[in-house]
Amino acid sequence: MAEPTSVSLAPQGELHLAPKVAIGIVDVAAVGARVLLALQPPAGWQVREVALEVKGLGDGSADGGVLRPVLSASSGPEGDPGPAAPALLVRNIYSPGAAEDSPQVSLLVVNADVPEGAQAELAAAMVELACSGGPGGGAQGEGQQQAVLLASAMLLTQLPSPAGLYQHLIHGAPPAVPLLPPLPLADAASAAAPSAAAQPLRVRDGLLAALLHVMAASGTPACCLLAPGHKPPSSTPLDLPGSAAACDALGAALSPALGLSYDPAACRAVRATHKWFVPEKTAGSDIMYL
Repeated sequence: MAEPTSVSLAPQGELHLAPKVAIGIVDVAAVGARVLLALQPPAGWQVREVALEVKGLGDGSADGGVLRPVLSASSGPEGDPGPAAPALLVRNIYSPGAAEDSPQVSLLVVNADVPEGAQAELAAAMVELACSGGPGGGAQGEGQQQAVLLASAMLLTQLPSPAGLYQHLIHGAPPAVPLLPPLPLADAASAAAPSAAAQPLRVRDGLLAALLHVMAASGTPACCLLAPGHKPPSSTPLDLPGSAAACDALGAALSPALGLSYDPAACRAVRATHKWFVPEKTAGSDIMYL
């Protein structure tokens, strides 16, 4: 379990988590969150969404400790983004006739650019929630291990020819996709130590790095699907900034792993309501977010 944190997640409604939890974040191009918002259940299944309020971010900050949502899953007039999804959201997927406390899959979407000072504590709160089965403990049996799956894009400029998708296993988690290449990451415990020839890669995304660290330090088994992402230039439009391939690679891997469907058109319809990134020209080569 993750260490206790002063940041807490308060569900805005009754919340139970499935034994299988997928986490998606606003990464280099909001790929992880974008794909999780676009995943759909089989015909006849239901999606029930519960927003999460983040408490304890620091009321003395300039934004009052309130996270600003980035993505909208619907379009408004003339193709403009509709109302944004909540900053933190759980999308529970239910099979026909399933009880309220028995979702089959839970999608934990972090739809916000999290300030640097809050990333570590929010990551700890997210892992705590994902592993606990929700405030009520979920419907799974006592002591049953949650299956945690993290989906994200990340900068892989250190690799001359990156693959389309990598899999990073923490604490012996089973792979979600067979035969995907591993990715040696710095300061993260994996199922097998990288070979001496493999140079560990630095994770240059604060929230992603924090999640990987919390999972490793807390002993949480997790399967991380990581696609190459690209830092958007300042002139990038907000619909899908150069990361369609990353979205499609993650969506194609997640859909069979979670028993859901991925529609590339639906993913491209998810729009950003504002810029969440530091433009490349301003930020320099080693900074993604501030």
